[in-house]
Parts: sequence; C-alpha cells; structure tokens
Amino acid sequence: MIPNRIILLVNPKPKNPIVSDFIMGAIKLNPEFEFVFIEDENLFIKNLFPHDYDKFMAITTKIQKLDLLKLYAIYYYGGWYFDTDIEMLDSIANRVRLQDRIQLVFFEEETISYEIFKSEQESGRYQDISHKYGRPFVRYANCAVAASRGNEFIRYIIDRMYDVIETKNSAPADQFEYWIYNTTGPDKITECIRNLPLMVDDVHFVASSLDTVRQDSKLPYPLMIGNFGRHWCHGSWKHDKTI
Repeated sequence: MIPNRIILLVNPKPKNPIVSDFIMGAIKLNPEFEFVFIEDENLFIKNLFPHDYDKFMAITTKIQKLDLLKLYAIYYYGGWYFDTDIEMLDSIANRVRLQDRIQLVFFEEETISYEIFKSEQESGRYQDISHKYGRPFVRYANCAVAASRGNEFIRYIIDRMYDVIETKNSAPADQFEYWIYNTTGPDKITECIRNLPLMVDDVHFVASSLDTVRQDSKLPYPLMIGNFGRHWCHGSWKHDKTI
C-alpha cells in the first residue's frame, strides 16, 4: 500500500515565490497527506544509505544526484514524489483512485509518434530503448512517482542508474540533456519499466490528459501529470551543466 505522504526536495519555506505557491497549493489540496521536505541530498544518503554514500558522492553532476535522491526518498519513506515545479490542480484522492494492492504508480509524460521517436533516437536520445516499428511511443515521467516503502522495483531503478552512470560517465558533446535523460531521467525510468516484467496487479499507470500523439519536435508545455497537475519544466539544469 502506498502511504498518504508527499515527498518534496526543497526547503519547506522556499525563496522562490512560484515554488512556494505550488507547495502551499499542494498542502491545501491534500490535507490528509503528510509532507516530507528534504534539503540536503548528501546528508540524506550519508545517514540513511551509508553503503551507497561513496558512489553517490562520486557523481559530479548535481541533477543526476537529485534524480537518484527522489528515488531513494520514495524507497525510504514510501509515498508520492513530485518535482517542485508541478502545479497541482486537484487533490490526489480526487483524481487517482487506488486499491490497497497497488504498490507502484507511474505517470505517462507524453506519447510521441514512431517517426519522432526514431528521429530523436538518431540524435542521441533513447539510446538504450528498442521500440516496435510504427507504434507510438509512451515515455514515463520521473517528475512524479509513487511507491510503497522499500519497494524493490524502485531499488532496481536506482541500481540501473548507477550502472549506466558508470559506463556513460561523461556527456557526449552537445548532448548534455539527452545524457541526463538517458542516465537518470525519464528515459531511464521508461527503459526500466519496459525491460523488467512487472506484476500488473501491483502497478497503476496514470495516463496523461494530453490525449494526442506528438508528431513534431515541439514539446508541449506544460506537460500534464494525469489530470490533476501541470509540470512547468523549469529545470535550470538544462541551461547550466554545473548545477
């Protein structure tokens, strides 16, 4: 069972007014949920996952560490993780009805045509994913994930991320964003979901309310998280390789 807990990687009183408004909105919409705020990724891993601390600290790109941290937090606490640039429009309880047996929730980020999938793959994205000819491709989000505490599949994703970081330890020229997507981002989440058989009865997939298949290279913003949230994709890491 997934506990009524929302996990955020931020100070509970952030300086960014937009993030602050999003957090206050989430708290008002989900009064029955406990909120957990995590500020220091290094201290969190050192205290709660000491056996992983050295390899975690060996990672030099902060966004990769944060991508891993969100999964560690879900694994340790159990609950619902959301990026802080997600604006909730309704409560989780109103929009996602789960039976007690559900142990994992993944959100569709978007669906793209086969032609766009192949075009982006040839440009360096989706390097570890194979896809059947002609079929639209569904990518799953890492900005929102839910799981029971100590969920083995979440730990599996963490381990696979370390594996690929060790083999792809630097970004190819002019492909920094794709490198992040492929190693610790939504592409890696999607690959893990597609490659490992999951117990269907234990998993709930939330469809995007964007019911169209993207046919061109223009990304839709904001991306919809189910039908209760908007992801504004403010990730500054896309513009600064050092953060």
